[in-house]
Amino acid sequence: MSKTPEGKVKDEVRGIFQSINDKWPGRLWYCMPMGQMYGKRGVPDFLVCVSGRFVAIETKAEGGKTTAMQKLELRKIAEAGGYNLIVFPAALELLSRMLHELAEFGDTGVAESINQYGHEAIR
Repeated sequence: MSKTPEGKVKDEVRGIFQSINDKWPGRLWYCMPMGQMYGKRGVPDFLVCVSGRFVAIETKAEGGKTTAMQKLELRKIAEAGGYNLIVFPAALELLSRMLHELAEFGDTGVAESINQYGHEAIR
């Protein structure tokens, strides 16, 4: 069964998570909330805790767009103090570097890198 373009991005993101847990066991936890009839609309694709910091990641295929509900939920996460990212295929290397730095060093210097992309797409 072939994957959608967004499904391929999600697989790459899961691979980044695995590489972090291989290098620093226990420093990253994640889940993928499943959209269901009774679920909350707009919740990002990945809810992640990296070295004690909450990071929400919405993945998009090239050319994909976030919905109004997704933007609202990402904004609420930022207002609550979490990081939020919208990640396109071309930004997977940047995402990997930022999450690896967060796992290794905590907030030192990474918060500014992540927050500069808050509510904006990383391309």
